[in-house]
Amino acid sequence: MWCLCLAWMLVCMACHEASPELDVPEQPGEAAPASTPRPARLTIFLIDGSGSMAVDEGARLKALQAALQRPAVADALLPPESAAHAVMFYRFNNQVTPLGEGGIIVDGSSYQDVLQEPLLAASTGWSASYDAIETIIGGALEDAAVKEWREAHGADVHVILITDGFHANRVTDRCADNVPRLKSTMAAIASARSQQAVTVSALGLGEPALAVTLPIEVDSLCLDAADTLLDTLEKQGVDNRSLALLARAGGGHVQVATGAGVGPALEQIITAP
Repeated sequence: MWCLCLAWMLVCMACHEASPELDVPEQPGEAAPASTPRPARLTIFLIDGSGSMAVDEGARLKALQAALQRPAVADALLPPESAAHAVMFYRFNNQVTPLGEGGIIVDGSSYQDVLQEPLLAASTGWSASYDAIETIIGGALEDAAVKEWREAHGADVHVILITDGFHANRVTDRCADNVPRLKSTMAAIASARSQQAVTVSALGLGEPALAVTLPIEVDSLCLDAADTLLDTLEKQGVDNRSLALLARAGGGHVQVATGAGVGPALEQIITAP
């Protein structure tokens, strides 16, 4: 009998060791394990305000609106159970301006308000995306209210650039003109990341304008389109190669999507670890 008992004990031990992922049923009255809380974060949206964003009756802005209204996106940005998450919205063209009343948004009602008229309002101007990033990381992050909120919550910052075109400052700009500009912006991102917890991601609205030839490097930014006017390239789609390089420098993520694909793409950027 003793031998039989010993054998049974050994079999049970072997089964336990071979099943490390075996679920243990909840006991009556026990709470389910809590999900891992998301780290405190201030998410800053930097949204293209150039004229192309309003074409086709604002189709791109409406796709972005629908993406931001997705429950998974809204809840990730402002978790209902957390006071340590906030959002800010900016529009950029030749300059950077706050959307709506501006400031730090910490509640769902104010968040939804910005997604109405302030987001959908038509705008004009060039898409100076590199300059906009430098304005945010070099200026907005140093704002007293922003610094106070971040310090109070120990929050990092996630800057998300959203654009449908190419960085441009004038009608005569060629793709090659963006190489030194992009290098400068990537250096500014690296400097900011060396001093504080900042991530930069990018979402392109439209089709990729340039081939995704790997590896993507700044000096080969334009491939065989170095002398092509940026205005011409923008008619083909979004500057996917610049966005990939900006996200790489910023330690973030990049997505390029159009129409109904914008929502899942934005969700991936926001919820990615």
